[in-house]
Amino acid sequence: MVEVIDWRSNTNFYTKGMWQVYFACFIAFFNSAINGYDLSVFNNLATFKSFGVSFTGNDDFKDNSSKYALTSAILQIGSIIGCFFVGLVADNLGRRGGMLVGSVIIVVGVILELVTNNLDVFILGRFLIGFGVVQVTTAAPTYTVEVAHPQFRARAGAIYNTGWNVGSIPASIILLAVSYNDADDNAVTWQIPVGIQAAFSAIVLIGCFFIPESPRWLMSKGREEEARKFLIHYHGNDDENHPIVEFTLKEMRDALSGEERQNQASYAALFTGRAMLYRTNLILAIAFFSQYAGSWLASGFTVIVNDQFGFNTPQQQLGLSIGTNIFAFIFSQFGAAYVDRLGRRTMLLYGTIAYVVCWFIIIICLNSFNQDESQSALGIFGWIMIQIFSMIYSFTWTPLNALYPVEILPYSARAKGMALCQLFINAAGVIQSWVLIYGVNAWGWKFDAFYLVFNAFAAVVIYFTFVETKGYTLEKIDEIFEDPNPVKKSLSEIRTYIICMILLAICLIQFDTESWSNANPIIKSNFECSNDFKKKEKASQNRNMIPQLVLLNRKLFYSAPAVFRNFNAIRCLPSSLLGFERCFSSTAAHFNTSKTTVATQVSLHPKTVLDLELKNHDHLLYHPVYSKEEIEGIKYTHRETQGLRDQVAFSAIRLMRFGFDYATGYVDKVGVMTETQWLNRIVFLETIAGVPGMVAGMARHMRSLRTLGRDNGWINTLLQEAENERMHLLTFMKLKNPGLLFRTFVLLAQGIFFNAYFLAYLLSPKTCHRFVGYLEESAVHTYTLCLNDIEGGGKIAHWGTQTAPEIARFYWRLGDVATVKDVVAVVRADEADHRDTNHVLASLDASDKNPLA
Repeated sequence: MVEVIDWRSNTNFYTKGMWQVYFACFIAFFNSAINGYDLSVFNNLATFKSFGVSFTGNDDFKDNSSKYALTSAILQIGSIIGCFFVGLVADNLGRRGGMLVGSVIIVVGVILELVTNNLDVFILGRFLIGFGVVQVTTAAPTYTVEVAHPQFRARAGAIYNTGWNVGSIPASIILLAVSYNDADDNAVTWQIPVGIQAAFSAIVLIGCFFIPESPRWLMSKGREEEARKFLIHYHGNDDENHPIVEFTLKEMRDALSGEERQNQASYAALFTGRAMLYRTNLILAIAFFSQYAGSWLASGFTVIVNDQFGFNTPQQQLGLSIGTNIFAFIFSQFGAAYVDRLGRRTMLLYGTIAYVVCWFIIIICLNSFNQDESQSALGIFGWIMIQIFSMIYSFTWTPLNALYPVEILPYSARAKGMALCQLFINAAGVIQSWVLIYGVNAWGWKFDAFYLVFNAFAAVVIYFTFVETKGYTLEKIDEIFEDPNPVKKSLSEIRTYIICMILLAICLIQFDTESWSNANPIIKSNFECSNDFKKKEKASQNRNMIPQLVLLNRKLFYSAPAVFRNFNAIRCLPSSLLGFERCFSSTAAHFNTSKTTVATQVSLHPKTVLDLELKNHDHLLYHPVYSKEEIEGIKYTHRETQGLRDQVAFSAIRLMRFGFDYATGYVDKVGVMTETQWLNRIVFLETIAGVPGMVAGMARHMRSLRTLGRDNGWINTLLQEAENERMHLLTFMKLKNPGLLFRTFVLLAQGIFFNAYFLAYLLSPKTCHRFVGYLEESAVHTYTLCLNDIEGGGKIAHWGTQTAPEIARFYWRLGDVATVKDVVAVVRADEADHRDTNHVLASLDASDKNPLA
């Protein structure tokens, strides 16, 4: 049985030993920054006149594709050669020794770059840097995971790879600062950012003399007593009887014992046996999936990307690069924080699916922009989508690129396995360095279609082959790979948890029926009719089993995935067991207080309306009730674009409409669309339309709290809009019950749109409100065509006589004889109201009073 360890003990994370562990991880962290700094510096240096003149005599170095490609790819070539020495260094000199040797080689490479104007010598320097980088980037993540306390091991390993952005951010800032002095005869302009690269390696070089060696490496060399002292001091707070000491020692002994494991000292062992071959295949997949997701084009080759979208001056390039790297760093930290909550496999799977969506939109933008460069808004929107892709990539692959390979490799093969992973990664990098430069120059935007297809393929492979490592110790993961179906085995925790919770509930009903019956009157009435409840005396005799059940429940609760820990049903367990408040009693009180509030708003059929509305708590906020004249007077109108904000907003809507129309089979003609096509379009539209109001309301709410000031009536209007759109969805859901595939697309679209809109709203609320105004214009047009289809004898003509859903009749006060056509008419009126509201809000400053409140 695979063991899931719960480290939620009385561990003190602020002892002297733990702070020393943090410092050791911090030193290792700089090794990741080295790689990010170098790649960002070189690819932006290609735009510097002084760099081009120094080495080619031409002030635009990137014009010479062959030299540009070779100088870029030589870093990965050096890393590939270095991969064959990584195991030798890390296994014989230790993880700390690997970082030390690699840092020395990098410093030598930087010196060679600085002292020459000869391109061949410069290329040699980059080769040495690549050779050294692979030493440190193999030893450092392994070191980080092996010295970290088990409770924050995953987070430490995930944070390690976010150092890439810590290197790329200062690189972009330094380059921007020196770019203003760039001239043909000023070599110092490019030498300053190149020389600063040695600072990261110098920090590692000095720091290695002040950090301990990995206890797992010490154990592998027969130095168990030193490993024990490490665990006592750094993890056990100088307590030799701390349970973590013996537990970790036992795990390491088990991992290193046996002739079979001792034989895993050669690279051939990585391809021996079914379990080891499975791991090696995953290493190969990790390397190529992470490199060919599109991150190289989106971040490593920002010069090429920005050129595609019309940003081609050095200052534009570097300014955009700084913003990209800052956002990427922020999202990589979020990703590192969530690896233990969401799980590795989940993050990679859904992240890769999101990449497919992003590249699809990017390709459409590039195609349109290249056909007509006057469409600057499309270029801007496409560039924004590149940044969204970078953020999603930073959230998923950036923290997991170093963590996941370390976790799936056994200790005895970890150093060589990581070297093999680096070999694959750098091989992929060499291919991209050459092919990407030539491919973009030859095919332009069409070359980007490769990333769309490749990510779709990657998503399928991840779903069927990637195992979940969340919650397992490094040594216990071995058992997963020994199973005939590793993926199923790794996911069995969830199923086991559900089964145990069901068994626990049965036991609680048997032995603690009084607590359960107090939790809910409905449960109590059922118990009163059951034989178990009547035999309460017999049950009470067995109450000595309750403490064991409580301990079982707590262990399951804390080791289970976050989605189950948040599952509402768990909150209905007796408060005497979990310390939760009885949710039914608090909810009932909330219902009672809410009922009085709503009663003052209802003037028509108050009792009937309250009975229906409060029964399911469908809506509580104000919404308009229209007269017949108002409904019939709704017309489709369009606000002409004025300025860049309007152009960006309208172009974004046009782009969304293109994909949305295609996906739902929309045809702008009466009598063509079927009922299924109409319902698909309407339901999907309303799942998206309900997002902006809630996001904007949330942002305004947080702004009010942050500034300690009033909101001037914006929040209520925005939340009313969000609830109104949600009621549209609930109404049409009565006519259509979407299947699993449809719901999956909805989930994807909402996830991407919510985050994109939230970030956009923080940057430019006016643009976002204008965007929603144009979105509602499209909605009015859609519902107008729908009404024409009903009245013109189309395929939904029966909506003119079909009775409206009950929820709609009471929400809009339509009366008992209302039809679906009447519902479409009032929904169109709502959309027209939202259209006008958002166009008004787009014309106001954030501090202005809302005239519509």
